[in-house]
Amino acid sequence: MKKLFLSLFLLLPVIAVAQQANEAALADMFRSAFNYSSSILKFESKIYRAGDMTSKTDPTRGGRVEGTVKTGSIYKVINVTNPDYCAYTIWTKRGKVEVSCGEQEFPENAISYSARRLQYRGIVPGKKFKEDGAVYVPPCAMGDGESVSAVVTDVKISDKTMHILTFGNRPYSDTIYATRGGKVCLFPSEHKNSILVKHADETFALYFTISATMVKPGDMILPGQPIAISNGEGINVAFFYLDKEKMNAKEEPTGYPYCSFMPVLYSENGLVRWSEVGTYSFPFKEPSIDIITQDMSKSEMKKYLKAHKTK
Repeated sequence: MKKLFLSLFLLLPVIAVAQQANEAALADMFRSAFNYSSSILKFESKIYRAGDMTSKTDPTRGGRVEGTVKTGSIYKVINVTNPDYCAYTIWTKRGKVEVSCGEQEFPENAISYSARRLQYRGIVPGKKFKEDGAVYVPPCAMGDGESVSAVVTDVKISDKTMHILTFGNRPYSDTIYATRGGKVCLFPSEHKNSILVKHADETFALYFTISATMVKPGDMILPGQPIAISNGEGINVAFFYLDKEKMNAKEEPTGYPYCSFMPVLYSENGLVRWSEVGTYSFPFKEPSIDIITQDMSKSEMKKYLKAHKTK
């Protein structure tokens, strides 16, 4: 009990510095991530004439459509290039359009130059999505049963409240581990000591207060994998996803476009569910195979289990 009290006592001043004193800086980082993503897609107008082969993505027909432009016809498209490692959403008054990684062609009337269009990192999670539908692991490593200290604080950004989770029993530098598997995305250069990870259900995890990174954009990571070194201000993570109501709005979205949530965490005593801002403590447990492979396809799981010689 004395050890736990001392751990929390050491952690609280770190959190006060990292989040209360730097609340404006944190809000700026979240805004910067959104502003950066809002200018990353590249658009190019194309015209196909009679006899040309065309390949386009038609939102009304569920995917890519190929064909030859008919005689006497002119077919106008907009080629969209997405250099990031996650999908994006383009909002227009005609409705939203989802853009996957790489290059895609869309009918000009779906993304018109004459219409107001806004772009957002990520896509709205599917109908079956639940904030507590996946299990996350603490971003720190300890021995099984050793106590993990975590503090939840809030940062106000426009019309939204972002939940910040700070982990760690020590105020000095420590290794940061992935809380869940996913792909590392691009992030603004002015916040180079931050890591953004997109998960399988279209949620994101933003790790910050980092002094050195161990992964780069495009890398696939697994739960419990070392990804960075903390700068001594605790291990800080925020979780969020694109707001469905804002993306489906007929009027131009305003305010911050993401919803924040507090994940379900894995511990030796079972699952830890967060309910409000405050200080939490729970016993650490190494991620099980089920947790590590929860987002894998059958083929990915088979490959992983074979590589790790696990039946």
